[in-house]
Amino acid sequence: MKISRIHKRTNVRLGAAALCLALAFGQAGGLLTPGALAAAAPAKETLTLEQVRDMARSRGSETLKAKADLAIAQASMEAADVAVGDAWYSIQSGYSMLTAAQKAQEDAVNNPAPPPSLTNPDFGGVLSGLLTQITAATEIATASQMIAIAEGTLIAAEMKLEDAQFGLDDAKATVESQMETAIYTGEELFFTYLQLNDALAMMDKTIALSKDQIKIEELKAKLGMTTDTEVQKKQLSLTELSDRRQSLVNAIDLTGRSLMRQIGKAEDTPFSLDPSFSVEGLKATYDPDEMAVLTVKNNLMLKTLDRAIDKLKDALNLDFTYTQKNQYAAQADSLILSRDNAILGMKILARTTASGLETAKTELSLLEKKIAEKQVAYDVMALQVTLGLAPKMGLAAVELDLYSAQNDLKKARQDYYLSLRKAALLVKGVAITSAGAGR
Repeated sequence: MKISRIHKRTNVRLGAAALCLALAFGQAGGLLTPGALAAAAPAKETLTLEQVRDMARSRGSETLKAKADLAIAQASMEAADVAVGDAWYSIQSGYSMLTAAQKAQEDAVNNPAPPPSLTNPDFGGVLSGLLTQITAATEIATASQMIAIAEGTLIAAEMKLEDAQFGLDDAKATVESQMETAIYTGEELFFTYLQLNDALAMMDKTIALSKDQIKIEELKAKLGMTTDTEVQKKQLSLTELSDRRQSLVNAIDLTGRSLMRQIGKAEDTPFSLDPSFSVEGLKATYDPDEMAVLTVKNNLMLKTLDRAIDKLKDALNLDFTYTQKNQYAAQADSLILSRDNAILGMKILARTTASGLETAKTELSLLEKKIAEKQVAYDVMALQVTLGLAPKMGLAAVELDLYSAQNDLKKARQDYYLSLRKAALLVKGVAITSAGAGR
């Protein structure tokens, strides 16, 4: 009975405290219900590879920069077009002025004032006619000069317009190219994040095994079966593992933030990744020579170099000084050398990529066999431990080997997917040469 009364008092006190808290929060602006607490915590979104691809295409850093460059190119094109229009207007104004001046001159010549005489001694008409002819001649000269200047301006403006058009075409092509690069960067960050988390899980298992080994070494030291120095070595090894684990944690955080930026989200957005993916639909075999041809044919950088070379060659046929023509010829030779080196590099990259796919498939097959072997070793050890023929520590070590082999296979499959994507992009003219870089 006494206990019951104590419970009642306790419940009353707790109820009063809850009521006070509720009133306090109510006065502050609302009660913290369980639903409100859940809403306060940011929801963690699970992203698939396909979602990352879609968001990276439209929001990736490469895409955003390419679209900004496109806007600049469009503005340059519009400005160049206006300059051409202004030059044409100046020419038309010059010809209008020239026509008016020539007509005034012609009228003055064809309708001269009568010469002065005894009956009409006025020299004003003659002087006025002469003045009209002089003014008309001056205006003719001015108009002719104005037309010549305007025609020169028009030529320059049309050249700038042509350059602006080329720039706009390049910018449009670059947007498509950079969208593909942005998608690949998102895919690469997606898999890097998964691989780092797998490495962290592997590290945690290694650290756990290391701690068990230290306990055994400490026990052996107490029994005089080993020295304190050996224990300290194990402890130092554990400290190094802990430092490496922290490096992995930092790398995971940095990669996660980079991935969120790449898909247009806030860096600190909570998320998780669905690791599933498929290589279905991706071409797995390429003829090295065919890939080399397509790589060179579709590469935007090579197209830009060819256009620049053609422009310099055209300049050699224009009315430039001997020195200017030599400069243009030297520039053309330099660009031709750069283009030839780039073509060679593209062909080597294409052939290496094609052969690398075959190597990757062979490595995948070997890793799958390795997993099977590790699984057998684990099953044998597990049976021995069950029968008391082997220590549990041995099973932990074999399990770690199996887990490591499984991680290696997962990474190899993910890298194979990225290799197939690189090959597919390469034949479209987009060369991925490093993390998130390509063109």
